[in-house]
Amino acid sequence: MLATATCLVLPTQTVAGISDAAPTVLMEAQAMGVPVVSYDVGGTVEMVPPSYEHLVTEKMVDELSQTLGMVLNLSESDYNALSRGVSTWIRQHRSTEGQAVMLPEIYRQAGAVL
Repeated sequence: MLATATCLVLPTQTVAGISDAAPTVLMEAQAMGVPVVSYDVGGTVEMVPPSYEHLVTEKMVDELSQTLGMVLNLSESDYNALSRGVSTWIRQHRSTEGQAVMLPEIYRQAGAVL
């Protein structure tokens, strides 16, 4: 079902001080080329590319709706570019393979700091 979606909306919220640490459904959707719209809460920001424009303030339903409308009204070429961009970013930065490629640089930087 996710593979046929135009967009995934995840209005996850903080409840009693607890929020979703790493909503993996955001990574799954983007890996399939499905753009996401979500509240900027918990670890959500870590699950999307830097400067991703489709995270909105928690509990701002109008902003969530407007952002979803923006994604749904993208031109075909802009939508395809967004789809490719999120998929590429997830595969490079959040997949096991991408993490393995980045690991030596992370250790190099950590060693420089120590």
